[in-house]
Amino acid sequence: MSEIGKSVVNLIEEEVCCRGYLIILRPRIVAHSPFLGYASDAWHARCQKARLGRGTTVKHIYGDQLKKVCIAVPPKDEQVAIAEHIRQATSEATSLIDRAQREIDLIREYRTRLIFDVVTGKVDVRHLAPPPGGEDLEERAEAVEPLEEDIAADMMDDEEPANDAE
Repeated sequence: MSEIGKSVVNLIEEEVCCRGYLIILRPRIVAHSPFLGYASDAWHARCQKARLGRGTTVKHIYGDQLKKVCIAVPPKDEQVAIAEHIRQATSEATSLIDRAQREIDLIREYRTRLIFDVVTGKVDVRHLAPPPGGEDLEERAEAVEPLEEDIAADMMDDEEPANDAE
């Protein structure tokens, strides 16, 4: 299932500007914004958004379809407790993901700088040429069969929501 209608909660107290492709949700009920953000990205809401989305190559969801998404909304104190529990339960994973992303960004920056330095002659890489007879490595690499796309598709289709029964 493709991701469509990813939710973001804005907790900024100041006036903000939004792009035209964003939909601003202003609930008419008493709601805790972080809870609504989590609930809008939960499995059942994502399934509804995927079903309601329009488009073939790239799916979009518009305000008139988004209004049809049904989300169970408990009393406000329960919303706060649920949102806080989710935040605490995911904080370590979120921290690790953020750290990994920073490392990926640094590695990309290093790669870009290294390519620039090699191209401009600031780094000599002639000593890194493959050893004589290394041509067979390329032939062996070409002989490796790529992973079948069906396997990856089956793996994606088998995904189920965590704790769906709860």
